[in-house]
Amino acid sequence: MASRHLAFAALVVDAVVLLLLGGSLPAFALAFRVPQDVAGLIFTANGLGFLVAVPACGVLGDRFGKRAVVGVSALGLAVGLLALAASRDLAAGLCAAALIGAASGSVESGITAVLPELYPGREGFANNYAQAFFGVGATAGPLLLLVPGLGWRERLVLCGSAFVVLGAAFWLERRRDRRVPGSDWRSGIAESLAVPGIGASLLAMVLYTGVEVAVWGWLFAVVTRPGGAGPVWAVAELSGFWAAMGGGRFLAGALADRIELPALIAAGTALGVPALVLALLLPSRVGALAAVVVCGLAFSGLWPSLVANGQRRHGQSAFVSALLVGAGGGGSLVVPAAFGFATARLGLPAATAGLALLLAPVALLPRLARAARGSPASAAS
Repeated sequence: MASRHLAFAALVVDAVVLLLLGGSLPAFALAFRVPQDVAGLIFTANGLGFLVAVPACGVLGDRFGKRAVVGVSALGLAVGLLALAASRDLAAGLCAAALIGAASGSVESGITAVLPELYPGREGFANNYAQAFFGVGATAGPLLLLVPGLGWRERLVLCGSAFVVLGAAFWLERRRDRRVPGSDWRSGIAESLAVPGIGASLLAMVLYTGVEVAVWGWLFAVVTRPGGAGPVWAVAELSGFWAAMGGGRFLAGALADRIELPALIAAGTALGVPALVLALLLPSRVGALAAVVVCGLAFSGLWPSLVANGQRRHGQSAFVSALLVGAGGGGSLVVPAAFGFATARLGLPAATAGLALLLAPVALLPRLARAARGSPASAAS
């Protein structure tokens, strides 16, 4: 029970951090005395740290224990947040952001790897239920941007302090870890990479996560563009999106115990494609807000169910979970940047159509993943 509560709490705070970083870009630019596009390199550094560290921590999780690695990663995340809060120039901020990305990704992938142990045979429920708490944090994150008298440095210090406590608690839980003995963890990695269809699972994670991050990452800018609504309305849409994501994941978790995961993914994608188009293009504020909420509901079960399907099909090692989460991180680094580039040069309608085209294959890719030998899916087939 302690591991479950720690996992849920860590996902809440991790989501708060993610949304606070996104909403603090103007403050970073002002504090570091650079233009906003240059300050945006903080997000690039964050993403690169994520991509480098997550697979490595997956290997370490199999070798030394999943909870132990999550504990160390959480403490590293605390150091990164406190370092960013203390940064006085962009160079220091970039170093801190890279550490934040590396540690945050390792915390999330480590928790994702622990979940099948906490809910045996219920990967779909476990991932959706846990990620609902991420949605709670992501809903609260934008609201903190409106609290008067609380600057970006103070917000980061509060989050860093929370991760000190969480990291220490996870470290104390490390006795519950199931470590892979001897050289078996190396052969386990090789077997995971050799499973047919793992490329389809990873590609689905790249495409979906990239599209999702592009939608909520650019939503504030889309809503507040010239002729659009103001920042308060943008915060309402962001919080509405994440509230729908959080609530929808409780529903998706219940459905994951009743229908097969590829069908759940296909249904969410079918609803998500038109919803994201309407969310980004509807001129009506009320209509756009409604579309954003529907988009959040449609997207809510996709990331957790894609991860759960990958764990069921390709094994439940920390390395497999790290590959799946890391693939999503790669998509979030590339797709939002491409969307911004396309919006500036081709216009918002064309860029939005591109996002919809990227999301569509996600409905089919999970069907291409074959079950790993000895996995529950393999036994069922």
